[in-house]
Amino acid sequence: MTLLRRLIPLLLLVLHSACIQLPEVGNAAPPSDAGPSPETPDGGSPADTESPTITAISPRHDSTQVAIDSQIRLTFSEPMDISSVQISIAPLVLFSALAWSNGNAVVTFQPASPFAQNTAYTILVDGKDRSGNPLAERKAFSFSTTGPAPDTTPPTVLQATPGHGALGIARAASITVMFSEPMDKAAAQTAFAIISPPGFNSGVFDWNGAGTEMTFNPDVDFPYGTDVTWRVSTTAKDLSHNALETTVTSTFRVIRTNTVTIDFDPMTSGSAASPDYWRQTHYYSIETVGDNALNAQYRLLIGFKTDILPESLTTITHGALKWHITGQRGIPFSALGKLLLERVYIGDEIALSPADGTIPASKVQYESAPIGLPIIITDSSPIATRISDVTSFVNLDWKDRHSRGSKRSQFRLRFEFPSNNNNANDCLQTDESAAPKLAELEVSYEYP
Repeated sequence: MTLLRRLIPLLLLVLHSACIQLPEVGNAAPPSDAGPSPETPDGGSPADTESPTITAISPRHDSTQVAIDSQIRLTFSEPMDISSVQISIAPLVLFSALAWSNGNAVVTFQPASPFAQNTAYTILVDGKDRSGNPLAERKAFSFSTTGPAPDTTPPTVLQATPGHGALGIARAASITVMFSEPMDKAAAQTAFAIISPPGFNSGVFDWNGAGTEMTFNPDVDFPYGTDVTWRVSTTAKDLSHNALETTVTSTFRVIRTNTVTIDFDPMTSGSAASPDYWRQTHYYSIETVGDNALNAQYRLLIGFKTDILPESLTTITHGALKWHITGQRGIPFSALGKLLLERVYIGDEIALSPADGTIPASKVQYESAPIGLPIIITDSSPIATRISDVTSFVNLDWKDRHSRGSKRSQFRLRFEFPSNNNNANDCLQTDESAAPKLAELEVSYEYP
């Protein structure tokens, strides 16, 4: 009993000393038989329930003019469970592997390639400490990189093709707009429109490599002679989102077309028979191609003066020779072979035969070498006007007008074989009484 009384004060002192090491909980300590405290694992150190925080970040939050090759460094308030740490950045950047230090309380990483200039970035961080407590407080940090001064200069249109007021533009023309700087292609295309005539905004856009030239090719050709007006509005923007300085409108005129019908030229038209090709008049009466009962070959020259065509024409799109046939004798296509339509040039008139019986100069004209390959005229019945496409011939003659000093197209008709020597007529004829015009030349052309 005496020993027990001596031990009681010592036991109370020990218990008092343990209680001051514990955190305050607001209520009296539990009875001695209530078991270990819930905040202490089996009566050991207190459990970690405090969330970690980010105590430092480099670059600092909201910093500007950050070097584009900077590394990112995050310092946590305590060691982290590195498998739980997730770090993302927007805009997206690829980073090197995370490098942990200071007992997994500091992480450092660097972009695989430099950050973009003049760009704002946001870093999002999440994770847990080693006790599983989630990161608390600020988890998002921002900074912006250094770079040249921001582009605030509005783009302009330097030039366009076709130019404003241009005339004689091809129907299939595309429109090219040259800007002063690289453009936001989608915005520039949306800002472009053909406002007149309607119905031509369907097409294909193309750009040069620098992004400064936009070309629009409509799906359909413009009508002849149309005034085309297009526009690029201020919704067009450059790569820095600066709007076009002012709306640009331009107009050009599409090439025009015309068709003329030219009557034959009596001075360079008419037929004559071999071997000497005598001809004593320029009057049109009865003209023949083929042979006669004397087995002589008839050749027919048909000429046209094309001075009605304007010097300003850009191209001849079609030429049609209309030869009016009024009769046929015998079977010329069977007897004499192919009917050849040849391009020739004999000058300003057919030479008339002299009265003294000498060989006429017309022989050289009727037998002159053809210029280029002939056109084959096939047999067709009944007898009617033969229409032959002579576009290439007329174009070549127009190109030769300056070297010749004359605007003319001239043709020669002859059968492949001069005669079948059967002492019978095998020929085609044009009679003035049935066809007032020996032939006509229809020419279509384009001009500004």
